Amino acid sequence: MGKLSINEVFAANLKHYMSEAGIKQQALAIKSGVAQTTIGNYLRPELRKPGAKGKPPSAKLTEIEMLAEALGSDVWKLLRPFTEAERQAYELVESAYLSLNKTSQVKPMAIK
Repeated sequence: MGKLSINEVFAANLKHYMSEAGIKQQALAIKSGVAQTTIGNYLRPELRKPGAKGKPPSAKLTEIEMLAEALGSDVWKLLRPFTEAERQAYELVESAYLSLNKTSQVKPMAIK
């Protein structure tokens, strides 16, 4: 498998987080304010045609931010290439870190 384009990475991550949230395109469109047709285009980058100068189309950063917020995710998680094993490992580490933060009453020391 070769290196994925940023559009392919975004599509894969968007599909993953939509599935994880149990949300379909129409509901995500309503929740995020991003048009359903736009979400559909983002999910199928192979169908999007290059521009007049041959440049591949890309998602708008503001729309990526709106989608991430609607999915309860971070923007970088929609844009970072993950293998499934990497995603699972990251989610385990993040979950452990968040549970430590909730239970820990230790305050960081001030730097003098």
